[in-house]
Amino acid sequence: GVVTDFTETLLIPQGVDGSRDTQGFIMNKARNTSSLNLSSAHNHALYDHGYDSYVEVNDTPTLDFGTGNFSLECWAKAIYRAKTIGSSSSLNTILAIGGGIADSDGAGLGSLNSTKLAFYVGGQLCQADATYTEGNWYHVVGVREGTGSNEIKLYINGDVQADTETYNGSVTNAHPIVIGSELSDGNPTRQYEGAIDGVKIYNKALSATEVTRNYKATKGSHRN
Repeated sequence: GVVTDFTETLLIPQGVDGSRDTQGFIMNKARNTSSLNLSSAHNHALYDHGYDSYVEVNDTPTLDFGTGNFSLECWAKAIYRAKTIGSSSSLNTILAIGGGIADSDGAGLGSLNSTKLAFYVGGQLCQADATYTEGNWYHVVGVREGTGSNEIKLYINGDVQADTETYNGSVTNAHPIVIGSELSDGNPTRQYEGAIDGVKIYNKALSATEVTRNYKATKGSHRN
């Protein structure tokens, strides 16, 4: 029969592949409750004072990758407008390791020119050619591996969308990790307005197989 006057909620976690719960039932509803839902103040004065939402994680030596391999991963819901207040750039920062996403000693993931996703390593740009659709979820992974050519890779939804030459400098700095913004002289700028989920930082270069596995395992909770 139909259950009525029910006042309790039963939460069942997702299964191993993200498309079903632990009981085997299909999970077919996107859930944003566990995501970072970043908002922005639509007021220039507030932007100038850095009143925007972001997450700051204290610096730690374990996140100084130097000249070694590393990978950045997250889910991001696309935005289609540039936040240029407080910055002369049309870049919106999803995740920054270091003060600025494009600094010579930093790295990060971002949205460039409001239509394309990008991966920066030491100022070296690796940008996808394809434009994205506003409001859709995208699984974004940036990988730096080795010292040869085409060893900076940007994966979107499990597939390589761009690669470029390796930045041979050192990704080492004393700045915090920032999600949804970056810090310039301690002030937030280039803010990202939208949802971000599943941020992961690896001290190794993820393989194409690992990227695809991570994408498939979590896409059930990020339906468009």
